[in-house]
Amino acid sequence: MLKFATNIMFILIIFVLATSLPLSTDILTLNLSQPIIENPDETSVEVISNIIIEPISDYLITDGKFSFSLTNSTDQFPENILSHYTLNLIGSKSQGSSHPLDRLTQMQPQTVTSVREYTVDLGSILDLLPEDYFQVKIVSDMEYAPTQNSEDLEFLTSTYDFGFNYNGASHSVPARLMGMTLYFPTPDYDMLVPVTRFVPTPDNRWRSLYTQLANGPKPGLGLIEGTQIIPHSPNIRISNGIANVYLYSQSLTGFEDKFSIITEAIAKSMLSMGFITDVNFLVNDNNTGTFGDVDLAKSYTYDNTLTGYVGYNSDSEFAFLMPLTIDIGPEIPMDDQIEKLWNVLKFSDTKITYGEDWIQLVPPYIEIIDYSIEGELLTLNFNDALETFTSTESVEYKLLIDSLVYSFTSIPEVNRIKITVEGDIPSNAELSTDLAPAPYINLEP
Repeated sequence: MLKFATNIMFILIIFVLATSLPLSTDILTLNLSQPIIENPDETSVEVISNIIIEPISDYLITDGKFSFSLTNSTDQFPENILSHYTLNLIGSKSQGSSHPLDRLTQMQPQTVTSVREYTVDLGSILDLLPEDYFQVKIVSDMEYAPTQNSEDLEFLTSTYDFGFNYNGASHSVPARLMGMTLYFPTPDYDMLVPVTRFVPTPDNRWRSLYTQLANGPKPGLGLIEGTQIIPHSPNIRISNGIANVYLYSQSLTGFEDKFSIITEAIAKSMLSMGFITDVNFLVNDNNTGTFGDVDLAKSYTYDNTLTGYVGYNSDSEFAFLMPLTIDIGPEIPMDDQIEKLWNVLKFSDTKITYGEDWIQLVPPYIEIIDYSIEGELLTLNFNDALETFTSTESVEYKLLIDSLVYSFTSIPEVNRIKITVEGDIPSNAELSTDLAPAPYINLEP
């Protein structure tokens, strides 16, 4: 009994002490799940700074290959860094293509320090693309931290093959012949291409011109072919510079949906002779109402329409200049006319759908710095890129110069142009004088 009483007193003493002394709860805490660290890891976390992409090759890609570099001050590159870049090819007249940069098997890093250099061979890609000028862009993934401040890298390349012939234009006519500029339709009857043919001087030049046009161009030029590309006209009457062309139902079968381009082809061909000022069409002796999509009351005249001349080549060894008419209102300032022409020639006019067979004769890197006009002479001052382009007697050079001359002299106030480069006369002697359009365009082979 005494032992029991002693134990009770001992417990009471402990209880009093526990309630009167402050104790830290940390001493009483025991967390068996917390790991015990014997050797703390002192290795620092890898930090990747922003990666900078820079070009190594020239802006213009001439052999299908270009090089660039990736720079990182930390000397550290993630293994998948190229997966955060995309290579885009953007055409002037075509859709182009897009490729993940890390899937281009032609690419291998050439260095492994803070700067890594890469080379891309576009050969197999360009072989699958249509003829065009392409912007080649390397675009970074802006959501990926190391590339967020990386600017897009841009190059320029071309898939055009100027391995064809261009017969040019002429200011003169061979002896005992006369020149006829015939506006032949393209195979789809969508566009017209003027072709100059020299023929023996006929007794009736208007009937001869109509027959020459109806018989079509020489085979193999990439233009419409056939024995009767326009309907037969039994009667062409000309009086006081006005031509009336008579057409009848029996000869118009199959031409209903092409009548607009056909009448334009006939009218432009006849107007190019210089004597006629107006061309009218009568269907079944009637010059009222409509046929196809043509208002028969319309009179075709030679007007000073702003016209840009681009290249045309379709499955042929020959290329031609092709006119594109530009719709403008009256009293358009000279600045706007030049800008509209320049946009057409550089395939940057968004209102035009540029055809697969059309050729952009003005490369994207050639620019007009400024211009001046004195009387009927327009002086166009280009950047020095034109000097390199026109330094040879290539097909590209001849097409470009003729395109510039015909295009800018379509401005009503301009009859001649002069070309300068950075304010100086070009080194090519042919460009040191004023240039006027030749009356005979696209000589027939």
